[in-house]
Amino acid sequence: MANLLRIDICAYDSPHGVGGPYVWVLRMCRQLQQQGMHIRVRLFHWGSLESGIVYQGLHRDGIQLTSHAFACSESNVRWLLKSVADDPPAVLIADNVVPALLAGRYLQKGGIPTIGILRSDDAFYHAVIERFVSGTPEDRLTAVVCVSEFLTEVVQSKSIDALEVVHIPSGTPIPDRTAAAPTDILKLIYVGRLVQEQKRIIETTHALHRVVSELPNTSATLFGDGPDHDDVKKLLASMSSPVELAGRLDSDGLHERLLQSHVIVLLSDYEGTPTAVMEAMACGVVPVCLRIRSGIPELVTHNETGLLVDDRGDGFVNTIRRLQTE
Repeated sequence: MANLLRIDICAYDSPHGVGGPYVWVLRMCRQLQQQGMHIRVRLFHWGSLESGIVYQGLHRDGIQLTSHAFACSESNVRWLLKSVADDPPAVLIADNVVPALLAGRYLQKGGIPTIGILRSDDAFYHAVIERFVSGTPEDRLTAVVCVSEFLTEVVQSKSIDALEVVHIPSGTPIPDRTAAAPTDILKLIYVGRLVQEQKRIIETTHALHRVVSELPNTSATLFGDGPDHDDVKKLLASMSSPVELAGRLDSDGLHERLLQSHVIVLLSDYEGTPTAVMEAMACGVVPVCLRIRSGIPELVTHNETGLLVDDRGDGFVNTIRRLQTE
């Protein structure tokens, strides 16, 4: 093992973890290990360690990990620095983990390159850019991975010559089957975090309810979990809506449901390159997405690889009607 490239990857974990970063770390660890690298995860968790989504996946795949219950910034950074000093890697992938980004200045002084990942076009990641990409030289990362062309252009506009910038979408497996065309019911699906911030899950729920109420022979299912789960559940109950709230699925279960669906809906305010849309497209499911500037334009060419809408109201409903009639 001494001859293997040693890579540490930092990650967050919780019992209710849903979204691209959780999916990415499990897939990346598995892939890198299969390519002969020594992978270890530095896991910051909320709640019971054993109940965490990432922990369970890493344990199942035999990935080495160390863990720390998320606390104050000073405690988090001290723990990471000590654990890395005890057994240093060749490189540390900080990802979007704030304690790891903060620790980068000390790790790099010790000769450990530190890589950040910019995953979305939101205030958090733009703040990461300002501090850890274009901030003081001491705080700057060794390299940064941008999941979308838009984020890559934002970073490159900062003109930081010493920083390596790479555009790498998160990616998705390609199944050996694809979804069949509808024969009777047009099945819509939403996959992701149930959260109002970014995902606009309340408006998305209203939009799906309108579709199944106004257009015959359509169905809609929401998959996922998140802080606004109960609000979505109450909303559906108040409308006596036929939209199904089906909970969270593991990767295998998700692919199976995608293969039984026809349309994936994503009406977010902003994104990186959304994993759920990539997974659905890999399964042959048509994406219908709100027209935003990051990620979606790379995945969805309007009228070719999917459909873009400009609102969550009439425009969205009319687009689903068009799909149903074509």
